Amino acid sequence: MALENQLGIHNPAELAKIQKFLFEVEIKVLLKDALTDQIVDREVYMKGIDVSYYYEGTSDVECTFISPQK
Repeated sequence: MALENQLGIHNPAELAKIQKFLFEVEIKVLLKDALTDQIVDREVYMKGIDVSYYYEGTSDVECTFISPQK
């Protein structure tokens, strides 16, 4: 209701479009601080895999301890 009053929009479809856009902007702002530019760093990559396994509940093996093959 507050957004409707502030913008003077009474069309539900138009309001939904604006709310979706604002939600997408919020997500981008929240994720920006969590992202890294160290995508070629092996340790960061393997740590990401470990965290993924942890969230899935399958954290029996830690990838960070697996040495790279040469």
